[in-house]
Amino acid sequence: MNAEAIYYTVTYIGLFAAALGISSFMYYKMMTE
Repeated sequence: MNAEAIYYTVTYIGLFAAALGISSFMYYKMMTE
């Protein structure tokens, strides 16, 4: 694995985790109101 591949992998995992976190938070907010 070269540095570029590691960088892109980390970036995509980060974006995926952020999207998952935001959607989970929105769903939680919608359910608790």
